[in-house]
Amino acid sequence: MMKKFAILTTLLLVSPCLLRGQGVDNSAKPAAGFVFAAPGAFVGDGREFLHFGGGGEGLLKGGFGATAELGYLARPDALDGGIGLFSAGALYQFGPKRKTVPFVTGGYSMAFRSGSANLMHVGGGLVRWVGSHWGLRIEGRDHFRPQSSDFHTLEIRVGVQIR
Repeated sequence: MMKKFAILTTLLLVSPCLLRGQGVDNSAKPAAGFVFAAPGAFVGDGREFLHFGGGGEGLLKGGFGATAELGYLARPDALDGGIGLFSAGALYQFGPKRKTVPFVTGGYSMAFRSGSANLMHVGGGLVRWVGSHWGLRIEGRDHFRPQSSDFHTLEIRVGVQIR
C-alpha cells in the first residue's frame, strides 16, 4: 500500500510540470500541484492521526477552480493500519495573482480500505508564494459524514505548492 501511495504522490508532483510544457497560458488559468503532511484528531474521542498526500488544482474562471487529491490517513502508532482518502471539490482563491493567496475549499471525499465511506470536506488556508513556481501552503480541513458523527476529523496541513 505504501509503495503504491509513494508512486501516486510522485505522479501528482510531476503532472503539473508536464502540463506546463504544453504551452498553456498559466497567467489566465494557473494550475498547481501540492504535497502536504497533516497532524490531526478524530472529533469525539480525540485519537490523533497523521495524514500525508498530494494533489492538484486549477482555476477555471476568476478565483473559482477545481481540486483533487489522494492521501493516506493513519494513527501514529499504527501507520500500516490506515485508510486511503480521495477528495475532489471546488475552491475559491481570494486574489489569485497576489504573493499571499487565501483560499476556501469544499466538496466530496471518499475514505477507503477494504470498503469505502462517502464523506464531505471543508477547509481553508493560504499559499505564500516564495518563488515564481513554488510556495508554502497552510490549510485547516475537516472531513466528515454529513448525516452522522461517526467519522469527523480536524487537521492542520502544512505543505509545498508548485506551479
